[in-house]
Amino acid sequence: KTVGMQTLTKTIINSESTNISRRDENKHAINGLIEWVPDTVIRVRYDPHMDFVPQYNTTVTTGNSANTQGKLAKSSGNTSSKVFNNTFSHNFSYYRRLKRPGDSFTLNHTLSLSKNGSDDFNYSDVTSYVTSIKSYVQDRYGDNDRANNSGGISETYNRQFTKKLNGEFLVNTRYMTASDQGFVYDRSPSGLYDLLSLNLSKNLDRNTFTQNIRPLLSYQFTDKLTIRIGLDGELQYVINKFSDDKSLDVSKRYYSFFPIFRLNARNFSIDYSERLQQPQIDQMVPIERKYSDFYRTIGNPGLIPSKVHALSVNFSKYDYNHQLNMSFYSGFNFTENNVVQKTTKDGTTGAQTQSYVNQGSGTNAYFGGNLGKQFKKTKKWQIGISTNFNGNYNHRAFFLNADEGTQSNYSVNVIQNINFNYNSMLSFNTNYALNSAFTNYSGVNYAAITTLKHTVGTDVSLRWPARIIFDARYGYSFNPQVAVGFPKSSNIVNLAVTLLMLKKDRGQLKISVYDLLDQNVAVTRYAGNNSVSTTEQQILKRYFLINYQYKLSVYKSK
Repeated sequence: KTVGMQTLTKTIINSESTNISRRDENKHAINGLIEWVPDTVIRVRYDPHMDFVPQYNTTVTTGNSANTQGKLAKSSGNTSSKVFNNTFSHNFSYYRRLKRPGDSFTLNHTLSLSKNGSDDFNYSDVTSYVTSIKSYVQDRYGDNDRANNSGGISETYNRQFTKKLNGEFLVNTRYMTASDQGFVYDRSPSGLYDLLSLNLSKNLDRNTFTQNIRPLLSYQFTDKLTIRIGLDGELQYVINKFSDDKSLDVSKRYYSFFPIFRLNARNFSIDYSERLQQPQIDQMVPIERKYSDFYRTIGNPGLIPSKVHALSVNFSKYDYNHQLNMSFYSGFNFTENNVVQKTTKDGTTGAQTQSYVNQGSGTNAYFGGNLGKQFKKTKKWQIGISTNFNGNYNHRAFFLNADEGTQSNYSVNVIQNINFNYNSMLSFNTNYALNSAFTNYSGVNYAAITTLKHTVGTDVSLRWPARIIFDARYGYSFNPQVAVGFPKSSNIVNLAVTLLMLKKDRGQLKISVYDLLDQNVAVTRYAGNNSVSTTEQQILKRYFLINYQYKLSVYKSK
């Protein structure tokens, strides 16, 4: 269930929707690895992967919306989809050490083939309470096929100039194709899905040819400090095809030079790189797509690629004498010519139109880390503590009707853990987590939104009496700012008992109960575009499980 509230200039739109979904999925994977090392000069490696993932999904939905003047619409519907997703990829590498000391040559070939699609049946019954939009029943079938294929080959020559100075020269060629074909049919009075909707059907193709030439220099100042600098020259040739009408094709060439920097020290590293990021082809379709009287999109074929500057820092250290470990990571991504969504929403009907533009810059920053310590063993007791933290920051431009400004989203999460272990027979772990999120706006008079969530958890495991293991887990969460009608707290209790049997405990019989109190409900809150939405998810509540496991071991000796 999701409840949303969006504030517009002259009204407030409230919405509520409920979705009941089921997904049946079977995944089949075949992986392989071949390595050939005939001597110390040559090394050959071939790594193929293949996945087949059929799915069947069903969803039943209900919804309603209203503004401060009264009801706008109510709806009900259902969707069923038969989905396939097949992928194949391989990575082939050939390495040869050359005669000159420190010199080598590497050849890499990559191939990725992905094909997926779906047969979708969508039924919706919409009752409109506004005079400008009529009530309607929509019954549609969609036949969708998508393919994403890529292949590339690269050659790398490494040259050692001196004991401290090394050079690398890479030449890379990649070719990528992406197609998205879909035919949408409305149901006719005859009961057949034979009324083709040209407006919603699509036949999109994007072909991308990329070439790179990248020289790099690496200098080792000490055993603990190495710096690498380089320049990546890149050519991208992109062809966007929106239909069989070739006059609508958009073809562009992009020539770029990207600096590369990496510093490796004993406990930390710093990386800087740049890249060109193409807009999604769906955002560039030069037509207006009308999905219903309440929702439509408009593409922008004039979108240009965004340039991304990426900086990352990593640090890690382990002090064996004091049983202390520390780690920290951080990143900063700055995007020029950021692609943003423009939203126009009619406060009298709730109808929404979306389009896309390049507007200003976007920023994403993140960080995280861990600090942990194991205390020296006292008799039979072992105690450890750890603190984990992470955060994220996003800043971008936005458009809502006549309002234009910037939106900033912050999130910070802190988890404190403490664990006790007695003679490997009893273990007790407890933790507290604080999740916080904050959204504010500039350039517009929108209210800032703060969301907090508190979580306390405890795990207990007892291996007594002999060959019997008792496990218990308790978790409590509290959401003080969720909307009315949503649970602010939940108590989750999981219990299990395991019986070890047979020689060397090869057999294990385990009886479990998950969510004993039947309260497994996840509640999340999100703010953006001057709206606040609260979502309640019930994935799987109380159930019992019995399983038996037998371990097989084979030992061979000469």
